[in-house]
Amino acid sequence: MSISLIGSLIDGPGSGGGATPPMDTTGADLLVMIVGGVSMTNTVSDSKSNTWNALTRYNWGTGECQMHYAYNATVGTNHTFTFSEASSFPGIAVLAYSGALTTSDPFDQESGTGSQAASRQPGSITPGFDGALFVTANEFTNSHNAPSVDSGFTIQESLSWSSGVNVGVYAGDLVQTTAAALNPTWSWTGSEQGVTIMATFKPAPTDGASGTPRRLMLMGVG
Repeated sequence: MSISLIGSLIDGPGSGGGATPPMDTTGADLLVMIVGGVSMTNTVSDSKSNTWNALTRYNWGTGECQMHYAYNATVGTNHTFTFSEASSFPGIAVLAYSGALTTSDPFDQESGTGSQAASRQPGSITPGFDGALFVTANEFTNSHNAPSVDSGFTIQESLSWSSGVNVGVYAGDLVQTTAAALNPTWSWTGSEQGVTIMATFKPAPTDGASGTPRRLMLMGVG
């Protein structure tokens, strides 16, 4: 079974953050939360008391973007997600997936960078296995035009910059069939400052085994 998106949401809860509206995460085993904001120091939480693993917090100037994930997660209806910090102006995106590795940590690799430019790439990642989930996000610290992303990625959630309320946050993903290097380009009109990040996650084994995904199949022998 390949990794599939169960559902997603995005919210700008206000200058000091707060909880998102509820979503139904039933059927998911991997939750990815992306928080963009200004000078952030706090951590994230959710209404079902999952353990959240924080990846690198990338920044450019005062703008920041960070990915968090919870695997083998507790899921269900009325599921809310929280980031709170005074004057952080956060944008919160949540993506819920099924089909990820659950017997061990599914996280694989990450990349990220910040700049002031008209386009930006997070940095190339080559997964060591087929069927990897790529999740990428772009944060804008100031006003901007809506971005696009190439390399076959789909933008799943979009939150425009709103003065005094939230930074702009855009989240996209791709499930790769055969392992290969990817470094998508986010593009927009005009030079804007912000941060672009990406991470990869492992799928559940497709051979019924309990270990990590098979990397190679030769004459029926992994």
